[in-house]
Amino acid sequence: IVNVHRYRGALPGTRAELYAEMCLVLLGRRQQAKRLADPLRAGQKEAVLRELAFTMMRDRARDMPNDRVSAVIGPVLPRVSSSVGELQFLADIRANGLLFEPQRDVYCFAHHTFQEYLAAARIREHGPLQTLIDNVDDPWWRETTLLYAAGANAGAIIEACLASGQLPALALAFDCADAASELDPELRSRLERLLSDATNPNAPDERRRLAAAVIATQQLRATVQLGDGTQVCAAPVSQDLYQLFTNQMRVSRQRALDDLGQHASGNPSGAVTGIRATDAIAFIDWLNLLLERDVTYRLLGLNE
Repeated sequence: IVNVHRYRGALPGTRAELYAEMCLVLLGRRQQAKRLADPLRAGQKEAVLRELAFTMMRDRARDMPNDRVSAVIGPVLPRVSSSVGELQFLADIRANGLLFEPQRDVYCFAHHTFQEYLAAARIREHGPLQTLIDNVDDPWWRETTLLYAAGANAGAIIEACLASGQLPALALAFDCADAASELDPELRSRLERLLSDATNPNAPDERRRLAAAVIATQQLRATVQLGDGTQVCAAPVSQDLYQLFTNQMRVSRQRALDDLGQHASGNPSGAVTGIRATDAIAFIDWLNLLLERDVTYRLLGLNE
């Protein structure tokens, strides 16, 4: 990232653009800056790595043995160069820092997001898009799908998410809509109508619950991982999320609403403060029941 800023003078505006620039820096610009001879252009190297990344995603692998890597890149290399062999190519990519060997004769990308980005770039250029459409409920493909959507029309993916109707897919639909370079207005309206069910007293209970779960997932997705593996939400609970809790809870609803009104700042995205401890615990219980995830939310302790 520092080198991207060095060569560009500024960082790109999106995560997809940032990874594209990082690949360009790692695969070519540093060699150019050092005036080193390079038999392959950065784009040619990336074309080979895209095939490797897509195969690893398809195989659900974070690393791959050397013989399998050779089987993947062997047919691709001759299409970009007749003079660079597999050993020379892999040595060059390792030296540039995009691939490394966690153990002898086993390769992986320096960071898993490089693998996800390169797989997304491969799908955007050569397909198959159906791979992403078929896996809208699968967390393994989530980041690849978002990185694909950042440079393409995400309509088909969002349609698949809406057809699924499951929380992971619906949350992905909204994230794709945010990231997409273009989206049909009617599809965007359908997403907005789905979210409005969270506060619609006439909507069926299941639709209200599902819409609230999508909103909660969006607001709480940004986390920071601690050394022991615990994740901490990077932003405080917002007033509009707490409002959803008070709207959907039957017990102590009026007291919670009174507390919210007393401490609200007028900014729905602002942090909720001044909540009774019992209501804060009730909110966490509601959140865990609402999301039904493997992850369990809890309040921070005083010593954390």
